[in-house]
Amino acid sequence: MTITVITGADKGLGYETARRLVERGHTVYEGARDAPRGRRAAGEPGARGRRAAGEPGARPLLIDITDEGSVRAAAEAVRAEAGRVDVLMNNAGVTGAGAPDETESAVLRRVYETHVFGAVRTVHAFLPLLTGGGATVVNAGGGLGSLRVAADPELRGAVPGWAPFPPPRRPR
Repeated sequence: MTITVITGADKGLGYETARRLVERGHTVYEGARDAPRGRRAAGEPGARGRRAAGEPGARPLLIDITDEGSVRAAAEAVRAEAGRVDVLMNNAGVTGAGAPDETESAVLRRVYETHVFGAVRTVHAFLPLLTGGGATVVNAGGGLGSLRVAADPELRGAVPGWAPFPPPRRPR
């Protein structure tokens, strides 16, 4: 049986990927930074319900990829229960949208912390568990978390679904 860990699996692409993998017999640790939401996602009816240890199914995994301690605890939880990981999917992400009073640097810091450093932190923590010859790391990303778009305020308006962000102030 394949052991898969997916960050950001409580909604969107991660949720759907987890659902399909569980249907195909994978054990999927569904990562979420919000415990109740993660438990709900992993406990959905049908093939997604929680299974006993050693059986395929969905398992909630509390993980905030921006927090070193959270990532290490998640890796330890998977190690203790499964002993290995065959597939690690870095899927957690944030948009580059910020609060109206948030500075450009704060928005970029949050995006980079999640999409770059969070992915690196997660791979580093789970690397000792990725021991099989076919072990795979998948880094998913989308337009809403694009570092290029986050760094260019003029591109933000061109990306469908991007939350409004005030244009940069230009000297007159």
